[in-house]
Amino acid sequence: MDDDLASIAEYVEVHARIADILADLQSGVGGVDDAVDAIQSMIPRPMVLVPLPPASKEAVEHAAVLAKRIVERASYAHGAHAHVSRATVEQVTTSAG
Repeated sequence: MDDDLASIAEYVEVHARIADILADLQSGVGGVDDAVDAIQSMIPRPMVLVPLPPASKEAVEHAAVLAKRIVERASYAHGAHAHVSRATVEQVTTSAG
């Protein structure tokens, strides 16, 4: 139950921050570059925890493989976000307001 409440709280916080960013854009307070920076700051950075000694060699190698997979797949996510249709953007901005 606590995990569900924490997830809902995080969702509400992100939704409020996006609404603030869109309000700043509409009022002319901030520009598109400011909005991009604000949104980028909300995106969590991928992190791989490398086990410390006395970890096995296999555990460290597995962490390295996992990190490489994250880097390889990041380009797919960036590409997908870069090619969002105009209709999708308009729907998101109107529903956020």
